[in-house]
Amino acid sequence: MADPCSLANLHEVRVRHVDLNISLDFEKRILKGSATYTYEKLESKACILKLDTKKLTLHNIECDGNTLEWSLSETQQEFGQALQIQLPANIESNKVTILFETSPEASALQWLSPEQTAGKEHPFLFSQCQAIHARSMLPCQDSPQVKMTYSATVTVPKPLTAIMSALGNGNDYTESEGTRTFKFNQPVPVSSYLMAIAVGDLSHKSFGTRCGVWAESCMIEKAAFEFANVENFVAAGEKVCGEYKWTKYDVLLMPPSFPYGGMENPCLTFVTPTLLAGDRSLVDVVIHEIAHSWTGNLVTAKTWEHFWLNEGWTMFVQRKIIGLLRGQAAAEFDAIGGLKALNDSIDLMGETHNFTKLTPDLTGVDPDDAFSSVPYEKGFNFIWFLQEKCGGATIFDKFVLAYVKEFSETPVTSNAFKEFYEKYFNNAPFCKEIEWDMWFKSPGRLPVDNSFDSSLLDACIALKTKIISNKGLDCKAEDIKDFQPQQILKFLDLLQDEEKSCQTAMKDTELLQKLDMLYEFSKSGNAEVKWRWFTLCIKAEKDDILQPTIEFLLSVGRMKFVRPLYRLLFNSKFGREAAVATFTKERSRYHPIASKMLAKDLHITP
Repeated sequence: MADPCSLANLHEVRVRHVDLNISLDFEKRILKGSATYTYEKLESKACILKLDTKKLTLHNIECDGNTLEWSLSETQQEFGQALQIQLPANIESNKVTILFETSPEASALQWLSPEQTAGKEHPFLFSQCQAIHARSMLPCQDSPQVKMTYSATVTVPKPLTAIMSALGNGNDYTESEGTRTFKFNQPVPVSSYLMAIAVGDLSHKSFGTRCGVWAESCMIEKAAFEFANVENFVAAGEKVCGEYKWTKYDVLLMPPSFPYGGMENPCLTFVTPTLLAGDRSLVDVVIHEIAHSWTGNLVTAKTWEHFWLNEGWTMFVQRKIIGLLRGQAAAEFDAIGGLKALNDSIDLMGETHNFTKLTPDLTGVDPDDAFSSVPYEKGFNFIWFLQEKCGGATIFDKFVLAYVKEFSETPVTSNAFKEFYEKYFNNAPFCKEIEWDMWFKSPGRLPVDNSFDSSLLDACIALKTKIISNKGLDCKAEDIKDFQPQQILKFLDLLQDEEKSCQTAMKDTELLQKLDMLYEFSKSGNAEVKWRWFTLCIKAEKDDILQPTIEFLLSVGRMKFVRPLYRLLFNSKFGREAAVATFTKERSRYHPIASKMLAKDLHITP
């Protein structure tokens, strides 16, 4: 299948293994070294290997010591350039070695000065290759349908530590004057977007034989407390999806500029420091990334147009794990919260927008631009619908195991999933009732109303109703004493409802001030609470929230928080000038992916 987001000749030649030998130069902000590719010809007459590249400097390309002819195509917007290598006709080897170095502007890499880290003493590097940024880190077939094993030798300055999305993290290293050299191996085939590296003043704490946490040395104790239960999460995932095949599972607590909640790099999940609530109340993000160990990393969408197969399935597995650990009511309460995120995304884009489809057309489109809650929550709701169609969870649980087994280490399309579902259930009559094309290709909101357990929601609604009806006169701090952390978040979401009485009440800045005095939202250590509270206050034009919001924006880089808050300030009466000035001055704090999207949000031209 062609991939509209890759320039590689995927149908003719496939890379099966990459061996990296690279070193880091923090002063120049580059990686440099070599990559040796083991390839397979899918078409016997293929004579060219095309790889995706973006802003790479190429020094030499050879096979068995023989220099090969190569050329670069013209640059194509966000997709970079195709590297076209003439394969040798008279040499039997199926290996090609490329000497290269990255650009300081490589979109996959963020180089942090000591001042930008938590410890303030040593620099830090981390990669973020999803969706199509691996091509700026090394030449590669940058499409999720290409799965390859990889090995790596990485040399870094003393006293830094390198870790990767592979086995070998924490192993012994060799030293020479001024450097340390680490070795890694990933024996399970992965897509290029799952190649990852982090280098810094890193420490590790083990939670057993296969799980642990990495963090900057000054943050390791906080991280170890927050993520101490990851082994329980992995074990629960195995009950849902089968054997965990990656051997090790570590969490890496990232610096503040990390743009996502988490990134499911195999063996090494990257997570945002905004999860450090101090009470383990935000660890569902880690559960989500663990779920990716099966859906996304093992069973992978063939192209970004089928991204929902990664994220919708992972939301489903995440909520299965939550159900095992905290009860089904908690899992379904989480699903109710997802509906708001889905509808917010659709409201922002418009109900007819291409990106609100489960399978959008991404021809000529950077997949980052299509990122939203749609593949996550619309995808989840479709899978939930399919579960109910076949007779419920008891029956569908066996299907989940069969699905993961069938497509393990295999790229999958929406149509292949459809065919497997129908085959598994022997084309039962209910299969013919499923309007697959409507789910896959229609934009807009959900075509069905799935039913979820609302028992945990009811208390949130009752408190919201009391506040709206009497302007908070009978409210007291004890109102939320027995709330679970997710209920507090849902309560704050409910205060943003579009019903007229709620909108009117939430424009009352005195009422907001009273609620904050009672419930102390602005003092919360939970970033999800702060984000929702700042959102309410900005919408109410409560101008004294400006400084706390700016401080929050400068302390986090997670796009889930910074993009909506910058947009709200930009569209407010009091915050536009401050939003633009803050971003313009502090732009380097943010990851290149976040910076690009924020500039668009604030209408700032490059």
